[in-house]
Amino acid sequence: MKNILKDYVALILVLVIFIIIKIPHLSYPYYWDESWPYATAINSLYEHGISLMPNAIDAEVSRGHPLLSHAMAVMWRGVFGNSYVAMHSFALFISLVFIIVLYSATLRIFGRREAILALALVVLQELFIVQASMVLLEMLVALLCFLALWSYVSRRYMLTALWLIMLFFTKESGMMMGFVLGIDAWIAIPDRRADRKDAIGRLMSVAVPTAVIGGYFLLQRYLQGWFIFPFYSESLPHTWEGYWYKFRIGAIQGELYTYFKYWYYFMLGGLIVAVAVVKRRWAWLIYLVPVILCYYFVDDKRAGRLLPGPVLFILFIATWLYLIYLFFRLFDDFRQRRFIILGGCFVLAFLVFTGANFYTYRYMLASLIPMFVIVAAMVVKYADMLWKGLYYVYLTGVVIVAWCAFSFIEGHGDGDLAAFSAMEVELAVISYMEENGYHDRHVASGPFMQVVHLLDPATGFLKKKVPFKHVKWTIDDSTDFIIFNNIEDDYRYESVKQDKHFNLVYRKEKDGVWSEVYERRHD
Repeated sequence: MKNILKDYVALILVLVIFIIIKIPHLSYPYYWDESWPYATAINSLYEHGISLMPNAIDAEVSRGHPLLSHAMAVMWRGVFGNSYVAMHSFALFISLVFIIVLYSATLRIFGRREAILALALVVLQELFIVQASMVLLEMLVALLCFLALWSYVSRRYMLTALWLIMLFFTKESGMMMGFVLGIDAWIAIPDRRADRKDAIGRLMSVAVPTAVIGGYFLLQRYLQGWFIFPFYSESLPHTWEGYWYKFRIGAIQGELYTYFKYWYYFMLGGLIVAVAVVKRRWAWLIYLVPVILCYYFVDDKRAGRLLPGPVLFILFIATWLYLIYLFFRLFDDFRQRRFIILGGCFVLAFLVFTGANFYTYRYMLASLIPMFVIVAAMVVKYADMLWKGLYYVYLTGVVIVAWCAFSFIEGHGDGDLAAFSAMEVELAVISYMEENGYHDRHVASGPFMQVVHLLDPATGFLKKKVPFKHVKWTIDDSTDFIIFNNIEDDYRYESVKQDKHFNLVYRKEKDGVWSEVYERRHD
């Protein structure tokens, strides 16, 4: 009993603190993609009735994604109601389960120190904190990816199949985990040294979910006329230059740089270099190659100075795989070795996939979690080779880096803490319009989501639940009011500020987020 409490006291403490931090966020309205299309899709499925059929709701609001997450949200709504507190509690519940799974899996595969460090790396991420209460797909995708990986390396193949089926029916990007596990399962079949029962279990754990989702896509093609929602298929880069830019500025930035994350890898690099010098294990210095490449990747001017893009791309993949191999060899335990190699390959595959996919930063959550677990495992391994106290130095460094990110990084997207300030600013502006009875007036709004919030009471921004009748993007002779904010930039802002036909009548600002209302002069 004492050992159990000792093992899980850090988890319990983090859960309590995390819940306390997140409770105030539950009552906020829907924000960004929550407003549209995800909350709209959940409401549509509720009205239709729970279904996983591809044509159950309009593809414009489902964005062509499978509907498992939406169906789960509808079931939650049926029990707890449709308030914003209730629906955000659904998202928070998934996040709390994720925290428990992350800690428990890392504890069982690696150990207590690795579990505590991995937990710190994850829960101190601004992206994780913000997304933890948002009704979006990414947290569930990340959780199911991690569960599938954990079950697979633990040889629980029926559970692996279950998690993969759920993952595939949540979002298409989750199939990258199936791709990585599938390659491993296929490689195991011709290996005579492998246990035949285990090899077949591996293969079936991926083959069955693949067959199920394959049937779904065929049905979708029959009912909808497409395999992948046209919005996404048409946004794919069609040139190497387009892919290379998105891979560098999107995938690499999101995985390794955004919110000062590069410090985590620099600190690990310092440990590796020190051990390489002391132990004369020069091969470990290969770690520096992808670090240097990533430094060049994330800047357009630097990126073209070393080598042509395709050569840099191949070199990055080769050194990443070799680094995984070196890490893999440091462990003797089967599950540890499997997690390192499969987790590392999944992160690489997800980066490559992201370069060809529609991108927003929150999509990186699925790959960040196994990445941080691997970092935690390597920190403990290398620290123990020199001085165990270096583990606590690194853990302290994680807290300092997180504090710097929270203090100095400015942003107000759906992965930034200022998102909650942005919602308060928008609420204040719309409240101003409501209190003055401007529902029948003609309103121009540059920000698309502001338009949605003015028209749809379900998003939570209209206190009186009465939509504004005339809202559009265009500014013309009929326009009475114009709303701008710095959440979504509008190139017309400066010209309207200088236009003598409009006066600034209301402004709200908080934590660097602002919104302004301009009224047409009638004198």
